[in-house]
Amino acid sequence: MRGNPTTVRRKYIEQNRYFTTGSRFDVVGTSFATTDPKSNTSTTTFSSADYYAFPQFVTNALGHQTEYAWWQHVISDLDGTVYYLRNGDLQSVRDPNGVLVSQLWYSDALGRRTQETTPAETRNFSYDDLNYLTTQASGSGYQYAETNPVGNLIQGEQSDPAGDNIVQTRGFDKLRFSALPRRLQWGFHNL
Repeated sequence: MRGNPTTVRRKYIEQNRYFTTGSRFDVVGTSFATTDPKSNTSTTTFSSADYYAFPQFVTNALGHQTEYAWWQHVISDLDGTVYYLRNGDLQSVRDPNGVLVSQLWYSDALGRRTQETTPAETRNFSYDDLNYLTTQASGSGYQYAETNPVGNLIQGEQSDPAGDNIVQTRGFDKLRFSALPRRLQWGFHNL
């Protein structure tokens, strides 16, 4: 099969019915419209200022539009040595009501998100030597995350408004590294 799939039919479990979804693509192969099984179409408009590389608006079937802004600058020395490349990093997101949902996503030299500012809080992220997210801290609470060697979250800890810690532990199949069915445990600890 060559090209982009414009229609996908998936058989429904019961009877002989199918779910059909569709996509429309531009000349370079970027999907700009998708249709769900109920014939609801969502469209994506790409920014001409960024050579159509980044989505600027996503409009759902009801006409609600989410706006995205992207960083487009490079910090370099006089000889052209690039020290910090921000091209393509998400800068802000506005919801259909014009409310700033997320702003100022900062990344480190490896492209990992290190800080995100929302109207409610600022979240900071840190990573271990294996590139796994280890902590996520914010003004509304502290969260600690521990991952297994393939990056699956195995334990998370977060404080609630009362100051108690909530610990979530997940078990994984050692052969497949996927979550075991219904293997979720919650524990509450006062620290």
